[in-house]
Amino acid sequence: MPESLPAPDPRRRELLSTVRRTIAELERAVHDLLESCWEEPERRRAHDMAVALTDACRGDADLRDLGGVARAAASLLNLRADDLLDIQDVVREKILDLIELLKETGGDESESA
Repeated sequence: MPESLPAPDPRRRELLSTVRRTIAELERAVHDLLESCWEEPERRRAHDMAVALTDACRGDADLRDLGGVARAAASLLNLRADDLLDIQDVVREKILDLIELLKETGGDESESA
């Protein structure tokens, strides 16, 4: 008789659901930021979301990589428009790459729950 797998922990399911929603919201916030030419209210919103995602991943060993990507995104989103004068295109490309990585990594984590 095959062993049955343990039922997924409801708290973990909720955490993963929250992480997926936060990634989707962060993606929208980043697109709003890029469309606004890095306006301060949009930058703060996206940065706060990346920090929240980093914090949410901190307590779960399986989400460590995802948290590292979120932390990198938060670091870039901490840059103000004046800091980006000569590197705006590079930062734009990198932040979009990080969002894609978050979506891929977040999807992988959710499948393992």
